[in-house]
Amino acid sequence: MHSRLCANLAVSQAYNEFYREALENTCTALGYARETHDRQFEATLLNNLGHLQIELGAYKEAEHSLLRALELFETPPLPTLTELGRLYLAQEQYDQCVVYAQQAVRMVWSSILNYEREEIARLCNLLAHLAYHLGELNVALRLLEKSQLLFGQLSMWSQWQQAQSLMDSWRTHPKRYVHIDSLYEVDLDGIREFLFLFDAMNAQELTHRAFSALTDTRVQTVQALCSAMGVPEEDMNDVIYAARFADYGLTALEPEVIENPYRSAYALQQYQQHPDLSIRMLQVTTVPARVLDIIRDHHEHWDGSGFPSGKREGQITPLAQVLAAADVYATEIVQNHKRHSAALQTVEEAAGHILSPGVVQSFTRLFNEI
Repeated sequence: MHSRLCANLAVSQAYNEFYREALENTCTALGYARETHDRQFEATLLNNLGHLQIELGAYKEAEHSLLRALELFETPPLPTLTELGRLYLAQEQYDQCVVYAQQAVRMVWSSILNYEREEIARLCNLLAHLAYHLGELNVALRLLEKSQLLFGQLSMWSQWQQAQSLMDSWRTHPKRYVHIDSLYEVDLDGIREFLFLFDAMNAQELTHRAFSALTDTRVQTVQALCSAMGVPEEDMNDVIYAARFADYGLTALEPEVIENPYRSAYALQQYQQHPDLSIRMLQVTTVPARVLDIIRDHHEHWDGSGFPSGKREGQITPLAQVLAAADVYATEIVQNHKRHSAALQTVEEAAGHILSPGVVQSFTRLFNEI
């Protein structure tokens, strides 16, 4: 318990830029974590320690902390990859910076549920530096704007101001190239796609004032349901991915249609095309076909009454049935302001009509076991 308190205090101190005090408390928490042999907590603390050491300019110590954290984590986490990228960028070790930055970009969308806004903001900042050194000023500025937006949402005004100062500097001196061969291994197409998907998420949030909360609830429910059903991690990540972008097609519709699709037969027809619109709009990216299949079918109903194609039962992509159940629950909670018990009842009543009876059974079991 003392370890967690020290760790939480350190996070608060780091947030307010009291880095030395945060470092001391993180080291104290780390000592307790090692005594209890809590490897995952130790790894998290080592990642935090590495971040603080970078901020204090202790690069050798930061490298040791972050590489040790990487060894302890079962799978490389985004924060550690991003911090390693920042570390090597600060030391102008571009070969290593590129390696970790590109790993971070490849993994970010498949497991975005696990990442906080601050972590995404720092990744945007790192990628902005790489793009700038390659002479991709427009890409670099867009990434900095994303970083600044997230820092602002978190009230991290020092980081917000640093991003603003960088943008001002880069606009004034737009041609600072670093002629390092490894920089040209940076996957700029991957970074551009990262920006595209980031824009897609932002655009979806504008379709409804509660959309962000709806998506977060939907994703959290998907993760819990997939875990309860024993869905493999790769498949779970696909459903999470689909849950984040399933409603991208709504951004192409008139606000009146989104607000009330039942206002007319024409409005309903337009609304029912949004899964196909999502597919068409995402096909310019490398979003996997299996994720697109989930998006296409997530409004199909078990009895064939859904849209856009009227598929039924076994014709529906199985993982789309998982997303559909999470979507019904999240909609009841966030948009219809229902209590958990009422939302769960709606899911149960949809079995055999809107939802797969097997998925609903797993859903009910999930909450009965909590």
